[in-house]
Amino acid sequence: MFKASRLIALVCSILSASELAAQGRGGLSCRGSEDRDDWGERFCSIESRTIEAGGVIRVEAQPNGSVTVVGIDGNQIRLTAKIQARGRTEKRARELGEAVRIVLNQTSIEAQGPKTTSREHWSVSYELRVPRTSDLWIRSQNGGIQVTDVNGEMDLGTVNGGLTLNGLSGDVRAETTNGGVDVALEGRRWQGAGLTVRTENGGVELSIPERYSAELETGTVNSGLDFDFPITVRGRINRRVNATLGEGGPPIRVTTTNGGVSVRRR
Repeated sequence: MFKASRLIALVCSILSASELAAQGRGGLSCRGSEDRDDWGERFCSIESRTIEAGGVIRVEAQPNGSVTVVGIDGNQIRLTAKIQARGRTEKRARELGEAVRIVLNQTSIEAQGPKTTSREHWSVSYELRVPRTSDLWIRSQNGGIQVTDVNGEMDLGTVNGGLTLNGLSGDVRAETTNGGVDVALEGRRWQGAGLTVRTENGGVELSIPERYSAELETGTVNSGLDFDFPITVRGRINRRVNATLGEGGPPIRVTTTNGGVSVRRR
């Protein structure tokens, strides 16, 4: 457990997939936190910690917070946590934010914070730099999840937030209820058991390299499908597509119920 430092305030927000991508490039910060809005005063602090890797990396970001994970060389986990709070007064926002604690149990990470009343709020977003070969278990209620350049067994889930998955391999399962899905595959074929990603309410963007080999399954129930390259489809063409790309390979399943599907070569 480590204490929140005292910095300036920042509005609490649920991050979209595009905002997560920007954070992945630039890191978490409290820039712009001087601004006040009609909902009250805001507080923000940044905490950092280095953890020895070992076992499944578990991140519990509920109820509010996003998670960004990037694979790097090495055998340590570099954790950055962004604590945000909002209160009716500057003093109350600071009290809320400084009461939040990041709890570490080996490679399990979660936040504990105070009870809030109407128009009060706190959240913690996480950025982790992890060994490229890592197993992940990540949950959020209100926040997106982004994972880049990681090979391992992954179980990723959020309710209100997007999923952004880039250059992954292993056995990956990811799901959101309300949020878009953006998947970018790398290489010539999937390395590992396969990929299964699903959203209930949100569009799908799937980027596939030239000459990629896989058993592709994608589709939607209540919208359209758009491919920018020809494919050979097995069975009837409906709102679900099953196709062998190249020489086939591990399954790539990316689907939605309410949202369009766009599949692009690059």
